[in-house]
Amino acid sequence: MAITTTCSGGGPVIAVPAELAATWRGTLAPIGVEVPPGWTWGSGDIECDYDRACDSQALNDFEITPYGGVGWLTVGEGAALILDSELVTAWVPDPAGGYIIRNWSDDQLDEASARRHVEAAEAAGWRELSLVWELRGTVYLFDSAYAGAAQVEDIKAFDGVAVGELAPGRYRVWAATTADEVDVVRIARR
Repeated sequence: MAITTTCSGGGPVIAVPAELAATWRGTLAPIGVEVPPGWTWGSGDIECDYDRACDSQALNDFEITPYGGVGWLTVGEGAALILDSELVTAWVPDPAGGYIIRNWSDDQLDEASARRHVEAAEAAGWRELSLVWELRGTVYLFDSAYAGAAQVEDIKAFDGVAVGELAPGRYRVWAATTADEVDVVRIARR
């Protein structure tokens, strides 16, 4: 089983369908917005995508966890998951979809430890998000401060991009936090 990871430089990690990734602007001003001279992210008046990702009150189904939180927001013609906090984030494939695992304490996340975290999430109980995710097959996970791109190699996130491969279709999303405070997000066919 291929496990790929990413992280952020301090803010949320985004999980966005590859077909929508190019619409994510990170800390850049939105396309078509008149930008005053000297504008930079955080200077006010203009809300960039990163501002939206950092605003937990603007996220759908957002629930804080001991070390982060999970919610979602609209991106282009679809939606993206927002995974709050600077945590190493892993994509773990599964025949029914995949899992996102965050905040594990193992020295290394391998298939056996990933399965243990999933089993612990089953025991903790899942919280279903209202998101019905239409996916064409690939999800990119990266630092939400960076702009996305249609091709994974064009995303210049400092901590790289984790790539999740799924079969095209409709998916539901659940989140759980284990007794050891590991966040697990399950993405499974509807």
